[in-house]
Amino acid sequence: MDQKFLEREEVEAVLDRLYKNPRHLLHAKISEFLYLTGMCYGELQALQVKDYNQGTISVSGTLDYTSTKMTEAIKTTPKNMMSLRTIDLPEKTKQILDDIIMENQLSIPDYTPDSYIFLSSSLTPLTIHSYNSILYQVEKESGTDHRDGFAHTPKRVTVEDYL
Repeated sequence: MDQKFLEREEVEAVLDRLYKNPRHLLHAKISEFLYLTGMCYGELQALQVKDYNQGTISVSGTLDYTSTKMTEAIKTTPKNMMSLRTIDLPEKTKQILDDIIMENQLSIPDYTPDSYIFLSSSLTPLTIHSYNSILYQVEKESGTDHRDGFAHTPKRVTVEDYL
């Protein structure tokens, strides 16, 4: 069976390459956030400002845009009830959220607690296709092999190992 996780060194190489390119800064922050929290991409897309509270994030859904445009996406329940959870965030993830929320507040006039956090330049949540296209490119450049790594890696590598 093929491994579906990235080794710590592979994660660091991908993150390093993403952070070095200013056009990939959102992708870098998303990748690091996924890595440190173990969240699925759809859960990340569905995060709203109101889900972030005093060092925790409430995972309460996923974003469904399969039969519609991203501008008409709907926050739905996650795959199963076990996916509904509150995650205590390490400092690095709090910093990522604080930075992104502050940037959004400064650049989006009607940014509210109901607004999504991880937004593309079109002010909608970044699609998985857009995210993956950059991730695949950077993984290829860094010599790693994409195996759905950021979704599975946190289950093997603990946050403490990374910090």
